[in-house]
Amino acid sequence: MSAPVPFRLTALRSDVRTELWRSFASLLRSYAAAASLNGVEHGVLDLTPGSLEIVVKGSTLRVEYYPTLGRGVWSLTTKDKQERDKQERGTFELNADGTVALDRSEFDMDHAAIHLVGLLTTAATLDRIEVPA
Repeated sequence: MSAPVPFRLTALRSDVRTELWRSFASLLRSYAAAASLNGVEHGVLDLTPGSLEIVVKGSTLRVEYYPTLGRGVWSLTTKDKQERDKQERGTFELNADGTVALDRSEFDMDHAAIHLVGLLTTAATLDRIEVPA
């Protein structure tokens, strides 16, 4: 049986994880703002200290992080042609070395944020394309 982890060390890990989340959330906001410059307006809502939503037209990217676990979840909700919700989901883990384990891949933090905002932007852009009957 291993020795219990001192409270100070546990608190430090939680503090580091909180700072990693703040950095990741900031990158998500920044890349959403940059994507808005390309003509598709992205709105960012900070829901709680550990969650945010980025909204584009009828599509929403929700990202939630749990610092005590060091992990989070994301979901992308879009509307199909019949206006029904369609949802894609995944998980992520913020690593102390600045990488993000996003689903089954590992990215540096910047590219993980770009990937998630890109999923949202692509979904919103596809919503705007009308296919002739």
